[in-house]
Amino acid sequence: MKVWAIVGDANTRKSSAIRGLTGAWNRQADWRLALSNNAEIRVFVEISAPQERRPKALPPPDFVAMVQREIQGADTTHLIVALRHDATTTCPHDALAYLDHFVNVAKWRIEGICLTGNRRPVTPFIRFDPNAFTVNVDYDPYDASNVVARQIRSRWGYA
Repeated sequence: MKVWAIVGDANTRKSSAIRGLTGAWNRQADWRLALSNNAEIRVFVEISAPQERRPKALPPPDFVAMVQREIQGADTTHLIVALRHDATTTCPHDALAYLDHFVNVAKWRIEGICLTGNRRPVTPFIRFDPNAFTVNVDYDPYDASNVVARQIRSRWGYA
């Protein structure tokens, strides 16, 4: 599985950016996505961060198991996922814990990491993706979701 992660705090346009990038409104286990080189990939789209799921957050092992279960029998080769930068009150795992589990336990490969917001250093994420980058998001008023998605699209080669 190749992973594209959008990492940020609450209200930094993570889910909106994923909707803008993929056209998916909610979770999709086998979504077709065109790239700028005219190739097409099959993607598991996870709109909401697993740390924010209700009624119960999904820790990294449970999230990986859920993805593997839902893509069984499909041609899905990529995952695009929103991750909360920090742990939440309902989930003690931050984005780095998820990425570490993806790479070292699930043996997935990180293809891209984008941090939304302008308050966090990208440095801790470089070990997973040397090209990790930040999209600055104005909090007040919020940047339009398609503006955030456009910046990510150009870096990741999405059509």
